[in-house]
Amino acid sequence: MYEVDDTTGDIIESTTTEKIPNQSKHIFNTVLFYEKGLFTLRLSGNYKGESLAIVQGNPENYRWYDKNFTADFSASVNLSKKLRLYLELNNLTNEPLRYYQGRSDRPEQIEYYSFRGLFGINYKLF
Repeated sequence: MYEVDDTTGDIIESTTTEKIPNQSKHIFNTVLFYEKGLFTLRLSGNYKGESLAIVQGNPENYRWYDKNFTADFSASVNLSKKLRLYLELNNLTNEPLRYYQGRSDRPEQIEYYSFRGLFGINYKLF
């Protein structure tokens, strides 16, 4: 970012340590998978560190998303060239979505979306 010095008119390069809304400092995704013949297994993890949600007033009143880790699992088996069974399980740890105000010991909102899953049959017509 650049600013103009009011007294000299010089252009000055400046930096800021302000947080950018919805940008976590630490994020990672990892996947373990196994494929052999007709079977596929997959376990994935997603971590997102805390991030600023809303800037309001001074930093004591900023609204933050808390850090969050979720794990998912999926599996499938091909019964033929056209028929496949599959299973998807999400949020295995039932990790909540949590907001806090200013500090993590001041929770503002906690949402649980629970463990959820999907089972199905996939048939290719062509």
